[in-house]
Amino acid sequence: MAAGRILALDVGEKNIGLALSDAGRVFGQPYGVLHRRGWRQEQAELKEIVEREQVSEIVVGLAVSLDGGEGEAAARCRAYGEKIMACGLVERVVFWDERLTSRAADRQLVAADVSRKKRRQINDKIAAALILQGYLDRQRTVKITDCGGKHD
Repeated sequence: MAAGRILALDVGEKNIGLALSDAGRVFGQPYGVLHRRGWRQEQAELKEIVEREQVSEIVVGLAVSLDGGEGEAAARCRAYGEKIMACGLVERVVFWDERLTSRAADRQLVAADVSRKKRRQINDKIAAALILQGYLDRQRTVKITDCGGKHD
C-alpha cells in the first residue's frame, strides 16, 4: 500500500469538493473546492495538489442511487476517475459509494447554524470529507486487496 496521503473528490456538475487525509491515513478533513472549468484546468489543479500534499491515492465518490444502482451521475463519476487514472496523477484511484453524503453534510451544517449562503460554499468539501472518512474507517476494519489500482 502506498504511503502518501489520500485525496477524496465529490465530483459534481459545477464543483468538485476536496478532502485530504492526514499522513497517517486516519482522519479526513475538508480541503477545498475546485470549480469545474474543463478537464485541462482541473487536471492542472489536481496535479498541483497531489504534488504539494504528497497524495498517492484518490478516492472518487460514486453517486449511486438509493437502491444501489448506477445511473448517469455515477457514470460521470466513473469517467472522471478513469481520466485521473489515465493521466497517472496518482498510484491508485478508488471509487467509493457516496450515497447521501451531500445531504448528511447539509444536515451537519444546518445543525451548526451555518447560513444557507455559507452552506452552499462549503457543502461540497464537507461531503468529500464524509466520503473520505467513510473510506478510511472501512480500510481500518477490512483489508482492501489490490486489483490493479481500480476498486469499487
